[in-house]
Amino acid sequence: MNETQDTQDTIVIEPTAHPRAFKFIFPFNLKREGTVSFAREEQCRHIPMAAALISLTGIAEIYFSENVLVVTRSREVEWDALEPKIQEVIQAQINDHDPEMPLAAKPGDTAKKVIRADGSDVGADEMIVIDNVLTQTIRPYIHSHGGEVELLSFDPESRELLLSYHGTCGNCSSSTAGTLQLIQEILREEYDPKIKVQAA
Repeated sequence: MNETQDTQDTIVIEPTAHPRAFKFIFPFNLKREGTVSFAREEQCRHIPMAAALISLTGIAEIYFSENVLVVTRSREVEWDALEPKIQEVIQAQINDHDPEMPLAAKPGDTAKKVIRADGSDVGADEMIVIDNVLTQTIRPYIHSHGGEVELLSFDPESRELLLSYHGTCGNCSSSTAGTLQLIQEILREEYDPKIKVQAA
């Protein structure tokens, strides 16, 4: 951002489905495209605002999606004590924040993949179709709660789909189990009745 902005009066703070996560809604984009989450400072030292936030005692994860920042606190820290510190970091860093945030290393970069003899990913084409089905069905619901689901790999022989949760969904075992079952039901109805969905 090039112009100085006082965001304190324009940020809307809302609870999420996760009891330890709140979302900060900005009047402008913090991330121009896509989503990214961080759980450790070493993952985001190249992004000053993210590094400053995740280094605060009591923050378990931060998640950026366009104009939304989702902060998940640890169990040991109360929200009333943490929120002023988050606001201080935002005010100190926002004017120099670059919304062209480079993505963190994705879980899919290290996940086990099924590879053809020619080096290409097996199931890549099917993953595109599956991803489109999720975008048209459950992904808007997940986004509304400050989360994201990412496809990691698909084995066309076993029909097993491996995915990963980010944001509030990644820290809530109950919501993960519920949406995982729902994703499998949707894909079995809309795409393949034999597909099996697992979370990384």
